[in-house]
Amino acid sequence: MAIRLDQLQKRGSMITLNMIPMIDIVFMLILFFALTTRFMSSENVSVELPKPENNLAQPLKFPNRMVLTCQFIDSADPESRVVRYQLGPTVVADKRELEGQLKAIRIEEPDIQLILRADRRLEYKYIRDVMLVIARAGIANFNIATEIENR
Repeated sequence: MAIRLDQLQKRGSMITLNMIPMIDIVFMLILFFALTTRFMSSENVSVELPKPENNLAQPLKFPNRMVLTCQFIDSADPESRVVRYQLGPTVVADKRELEGQLKAIRIEEPDIQLILRADRRLEYKYIRDVMLVIARAGIANFNIATEIENR
């Protein structure tokens, strides 16, 4: 016994669609993808870290840290020695702006742990300049990231 739509309209009943199960499924999908998605850290810029001989470095975990990355900007001219500074996820224009941002971070969080990640292709004079900027910003302690040998 089939009921046609015009017969339902004559009786006064309406066809309804229950949305609650569909909303439940959508929320379950959102929750699933939110929990299983891995977001990439913007601090992990591809940098060739130095590999010192007789390395005694240990992996450290700092709860309150900021990573400063220094690397050459790849360009067509191999003689071009333009260094890019990245403080956390933010690319910094020059050393003056870097110093201002480091001072602001130190005022906001005095116990900040700064980790300096420098490309192994950088000459020491570039690293020394960054270390002077860190000192002028008032950050007394910082760590330099290196690769750890697998033993």
